[in-house]
Amino acid sequence: MAPSLIVAPATHKIPPLARRVSAPGIQRGESQRGIVIAVTYVLIHGAGGNPWYWHLVDAELRQRGHDVVVVDLPTEDDTAGLPEYTEAVIGAIGDRTDLVLVAQSMAGFTAPLVCERLPVSLLVLVNAMVPRAGETPGDWWANTGQPEAQREKDLQEGRPVDAEFDPFTMFFHDMPQEILDQVGPQERRQSGTPFQQAWPLTDWPDVPTRLLTSRDDRLFPAEFQRRVALARLGLTPEEMSGGHLVALSHPQELADRLEAAAAEKATATRRRRRQARTRRAGRAREPIEEVVADLDRLVSALINENRELRRHVERLRRQAVDALPATVERTLRSLLRRVRRALDTGTRTRSRRSQ
Repeated sequence: MAPSLIVAPATHKIPPLARRVSAPGIQRGESQRGIVIAVTYVLIHGAGGNPWYWHLVDAELRQRGHDVVVVDLPTEDDTAGLPEYTEAVIGAIGDRTDLVLVAQSMAGFTAPLVCERLPVSLLVLVNAMVPRAGETPGDWWANTGQPEAQREKDLQEGRPVDAEFDPFTMFFHDMPQEILDQVGPQERRQSGTPFQQAWPLTDWPDVPTRLLTSRDDRLFPAEFQRRVALARLGLTPEEMSGGHLVALSHPQELADRLEAAAAEKATATRRRRRQARTRRAGRAREPIEEVVADLDRLVSALINENRELRRHVERLRRQAVDALPATVERTLRSLLRRVRRALDTGTRTRSRRSQ
């Protein structure tokens, strides 16, 4: 698979990538509109990967005015393991703050180690491995029951369970043609060194954590991910479209969900700070803070509605050939009413606050 795409056992061959694509950079504190950027997304690829895996999400987030750091882990270096991967992430971050770490697949072993070293606002695991104390990435597969879960999903979906490992069947089954056209002849090797190293933490870092799992992930099936996340973190993953390499197959939806997670985290943080100030001052919150809180809630609601609208529009696009014009019109009008209700709810809330 393409470098930043695969997280498979070290015995698996990693298919090649044609090239790396990177979005044009912007300086922290600036955007194309000159707006101050409040969040830095740090995107960490999985085993055998490289920054190309994130190029579509990188561009999507930058277009929305965010600061983005795409990490390049030393996957081919046999002297590099989990400590060196952690240092690579920290070095790429530099002096940036307001960090949202986004870890794909095996990066679930690295990202928590970064959280122990830097002040991270939010950790988002995307189809990621969730380690436990003292566990190596190599042992994780058997410990979690991943081979059995993968076999069960293959049986359910009619794929041969004893076939030779095929990265295109496993990882690229939901890719658009323009992505498949970029998979080229140069292979990037994944060293086995990190697979032999024990995860050094005794507990999960004290950082807000969100999990995203793809419904059509053939390597880490959604039901398997729910079981592991609940057992190890006490958390339930949020499901989304796509397979294991969701940043390539559904970059817009992934960017939507990352934005929504960051907005919800920021809202919760502001709420706690306002409550703390209120307790200290022994007085009601300032009206301007109430307005900011309402705007935060409205933005989060609109982001969520936007995500749902994308799904409905995509469903309509697939069904448009067979649908009657009147049916399409009714569905679109229903979507418009849904958006208006979300906006009206925010407006009524602000109106009540001002009375």
